[in-house]
Amino acid sequence: MNPVDYFIQHNLLTSNLVAIEKPSVNLVYLTDDYVLRIVRPELIEYVNHEREAELGLKAVDKRIKTAKPVAWDKTYSIWERLPGHALKSSEASSPKLWHDLIDTLEQLHQTPLEPLEKPLTSWTGDSSLIDKTQELALWSNDEKRLLTTFLSEPQRIGSPCFIHGDAYADNIMVDDAGNFTGIIDWGNAGWQSLEAECSSLDTPALNLALKRWNYLLDKALLWKMRLNLSLEVASYGRLPISEVRAVFNEVVETYNEN
Repeated sequence: MNPVDYFIQHNLLTSNLVAIEKPSVNLVYLTDDYVLRIVRPELIEYVNHEREAELGLKAVDKRIKTAKPVAWDKTYSIWERLPGHALKSSEASSPKLWHDLIDTLEQLHQTPLEPLEKPLTSWTGDSSLIDKTQELALWSNDEKRLLTTFLSEPQRIGSPCFIHGDAYADNIMVDDAGNFTGIIDWGNAGWQSLEAECSSLDTPALNLALKRWNYLLDKALLWKMRLNLSLEVASYGRLPISEVRAVFNEVVETYNEN
């Protein structure tokens, strides 16, 4: 279906409709007032826009700064546009931005959007990512041995909480002065550990989270989760291997300290 048809179907205006060109699980289109997200056909089994929209509505009801969904089914969703633009494309960011982001995540953790149905007790990484990134990283045998240890051994989870799970620059909205206007994309939201929330944060937000939640965090688990995520993103060609190695070095340092 043509993108315009989704808007017409719901009696929504399509003024200044443009496509957003970026690697994503969704095709994204913007108008002056709305955002249309359509799952790519090859990824349809991995995405559920209906659940994302329902979480978005609950978040709005709890006064969390986020976009409001206006129409959806499992394969697409239409959202009201938040003021501003994604932090990733911004030339400015205010120092208060990161505090506002962490405040918003904290608000979410304290007012979960879904009940916890199944207790979470442990986390295990994906050791197949080692081979998937071997051509890029040229891991040595010693590095592969360490990576296998980091990603294969089950890690105990303390107290789970409801997290956003994808609070990085693409999903953080700011105004022209770099002030926080909200957070978007609820596809990774759910019950996990606080360490999982921190694993996807941009460095300034992570540094603040480490200070604010210091006594709540298992640093070894956090860095292993961040390593796992970095390897996954690098395997898609969306993260320089140098950044993966920087995270790997942090995990090794934490491992040696323990």
